[in-house]
Parts: sequence; C-alpha cells; structure tokens
Amino acid sequence: PDLCDVCGDPAIGFHYDVASCSGCRSFFRRTIKQQKEYKCRQEGKCPIKKENEPRARCKACRLHSAIEAGMNPRALQSADIDIPTNKLAQMIITRQDAKRHAAAASVSPLQSPSPSVEDRVQRLIDALVLTKKAYDSIRASEFAPTPYDMYDLDKVFDSASKMGRKWGHMMDDEHLPVTLACAPPVQIMDGRLKWWPLVDCVYGVEYLRTFPFFGQLSRRDQRLLSVSTVSTIACLARSWYSTEQKSEVMVNPDGIRHNAEWQTVQDLQYDCEIITCIYRLKITESEYAIIKAIVSTDYDIFFLSDAGRELLEEYQSTYRKALYSLVMATRGPEGPKFYSSVLLMLSTLKKVTVWKKGVNRHVYPAYAGTMFACKIIEEILYEDPLLN
Repeated sequence: PDLCDVCGDPAIGFHYDVASCSGCRSFFRRTIKQQKEYKCRQEGKCPIKKENEPRARCKACRLHSAIEAGMNPRALQSADIDIPTNKLAQMIITRQDAKRHAAAASVSPLQSPSPSVEDRVQRLIDALVLTKKAYDSIRASEFAPTPYDMYDLDKVFDSASKMGRKWGHMMDDEHLPVTLACAPPVQIMDGRLKWWPLVDCVYGVEYLRTFPFFGQLSRRDQRLLSVSTVSTIACLARSWYSTEQKSEVMVNPDGIRHNAEWQTVQDLQYDCEIITCIYRLKITESEYAIIKAIVSTDYDIFFLSDAGRELLEEYQSTYRKALYSLVMATRGPEGPKFYSSVLLMLSTLKKVTVWKKGVNRHVYPAYAGTMFACKIIEEILYEDPLLN
C-alpha cells in the first residue's frame, strides 16, 4: 500500500489488517500491550491525517483513527500480549464488532446490498493476490534464515512479521546464481545460499500468519495447521514459480533445481505434475492466489479443535465460493469443468506432498546433531505437534 490508513504517511505494509506506517504500527501495538488510556483535550477533533497541517500529536485521536481504520487487536501475535484478558483489546474488538453489526443492520432487505457480491468477491481476490505477491517477494529476497537462527514454530509465531518488508533481491550484489549442491553447503550458514527446505518452512508459516483467521486460532491449532499445510504451500508455490519461468520442472528463484534427478515415478510426479496441471488448465494469477488460500485452510486435520475446524471450514468455504464466482464470470461454460479440475489438482497436490514428507523423514535425521539441524524442519516433517 502507498499510504497509512491511520495517519496518511507512506505505508510500509499491512499490519493488524490495515495499511500502515511503522510509527502507527508500533503505536497500536504498544498501546494495546500497555493498555493505555488517553484523553483528548479537543473533544476528539484533533487533525491526525497528513493532509491536515499542522497535525496534532494527540494520542487519543491517533488511537481513535487506528480503530476506525480497522486495526485488529486479534492480529497481535506476541507471547507478552494476552488478547483474551487484555481489557483495552476487548473494548476495541467489541466496538468494531458493534460497528460492523450496525452497518449490516442499516441495509434494509429492499435495498441493494452495498458493496455488491461481485465487489466483495473482487476485494477478497485483490487482497489474496497482494498477499501472493508479498510471498513471492520474500522467496526471492535476501531474507535467508539459516540453522544458526534456531527457528522453530513458536519463534516464527512470536516474531514480527517478515512479509511485506522491502527486502533486497537475493540475486543482487554478492548473491550470484549457484549450481545444485547435493548437501547443504557451508555457505547457507552465512545466508549467501538459501537452504530451501528450511527457508520454505519459515516462509510458509509467515504466509499463514497474514490471514485473519490465523490469529483467532489457538496456539495448538496454529501448530497443527502449519504442520499440515506448509509443505503443500511450498510445493504449490515452487510449481507456480516454475511455470512463470517457463520451466517444466521445479526451480527456485536462485536457479536451483528442487530435485537433482528422478529416482522413482513419485519423484517425477512431485517434480512435474502440478506444473503440468497449471499449464494445462492455464491458471491465472488470481485463480492461483485463491487456490493457495484454499490449501491454507485445510480443516481435515487430526486433533484440530472443534472451534478451529469450524473457523477454517468457514474461511475455506468463502475461498471456494470466490473461486467458483471468478471462474464462472471469466471462463463461462467451461467454469464448472475448470473448478472440478482444480479440486482434482488439489487432491494430487496433497498426495504428492504427503509422499515427499515421508521421504524427507528418512533424509533429515542425517543432520541431527550437526550444524545443519533445524527444529522447524523437524516439527513440520516429523509432525511433533501431533504426538505432543
């Protein structure tokens, strides 16, 4: 986004569901954490937006502007902020919910809804495409987690979001194209090369965190969803990127092939089949962005709580309806056939990633106890959250 919805300064990304600058992002988080109560000396009429000069420094009006813009306390993910017991956060949530309910009630049955169904679907698609672009950007960026960073799921959950930042490109300056290595080279330890099994685990969880439903899940459900979907998200993303590069096999932004050679039919299937489906169906960027969201809302997971399952099912239903509406509007009579083909592709995608995870479970124990050991890889590949 170009401008902060709170103050009008240049924005650095989406934070707590709202386009915002660094200052307003930090102000909102700090205010919620400290449960600050501010009072305005001008009866809540202080100019906050950039077009109002001179702008006031009133914290009460700045917080009011953040709330009106839709900054969502539920999106605050931090170990030191307990949203359910935070009185200020609950006050804001109640206020925003009441505002939405009032807006919905103000539309009489005789009036045409505003915005229209088509507008709402398009806004949803636009948001998903924007998130897709941010994910693509971080995969090609210089942000390269290494085993030294000691990432695990909880560390990613509790850290500030890496999505939407203005990272440099990984191929700039000293980041040069490299050839495929059979084992993790020492260069991955200083970030000069990316170890894709590790970084795609981190990127996948960062992608999940951008969705509004993720902050509403319990920590246990967040772990279960990450374990279940991150490998599938990575496979789909690699396949899509490969089609953008006109490749018939999986490649990464640094030119590294995902599989050096095919040992089995399953290797061939994993490396090529989803790419072939994308080519054959001529999937567009908007369609891909929704498909990726559907993959991210897998609710058919063992040990998922009833509340988490219901929430994910609700969101997936929304994304499926959006995809169906889009293809019916753009593909005409071929829409239903395309929609059915996508569902078959998702079934194949899940099958090949489950197989690949099984293979990886036999490979990565070789790194246990070495400098290349990574907790987040072990969690996602070995499904520890299911056993603990």
